Amino acid sequence: LSGNLADIKSAYGINNIYIKSNDNFLQFLPSNIEIINKTVNSVEIKNNINPNEILKILVNNNVNIDAFEVKEPSLQEIFIKKVGEHK
Repeated sequence: LSGNLADIKSAYGINNIYIKSNDNFLQFLPSNIEIINKTVNSVEIKNNINPNEILKILVNNNVNIDAFEVKEPSLQEIFIKKVGEHK
């Protein structure tokens, strides 16, 4: 890995999506998503689907959304992925 932080994160190409709601919304998410972190009323998922599609699904199912954020990958996530590629 070399270059400035923004370029490294941009080249990685995969963001995570953070969703927070008091509604039971997990049932509406596509079955092929990868959950990274889950609490009682929030979930962070790998963005292997267009974030707008996920938001559309939730809105169409009348989910009250408290937070929806597309987050850049952490340096730790990028490092782990790169190390794993070279094993």
